[in-house]
Amino acid sequence: MWVIIMGMPITWIFMLATKNLVSWSDGVLWPTRLIGFSVGIVVFAILSKILFGETISAKTAVCIGLALLIIVVQIFWK
Repeated sequence: MWVIIMGMPITWIFMLATKNLVSWSDGVLWPTRLIGFSVGIVVFAILSKILFGETISAKTAVCIGLALLIIVVQIFWK
């Protein structure tokens, strides 16, 4: 039951964040999509390390670095 109760405000916050990011990027949806994908990669890597003790291999570190690079390009390259 708590999942349904918490799901509604989280969905609303997600929709507002998407709306704000699209308006920030002059109405273009692709930067929002790429930022969301990259943030998901970074958060997943951090949480899998914290919660499951997953080691960060060289391949994973490179993928995290590329995800951070995508975020930087989307934010600072106009």
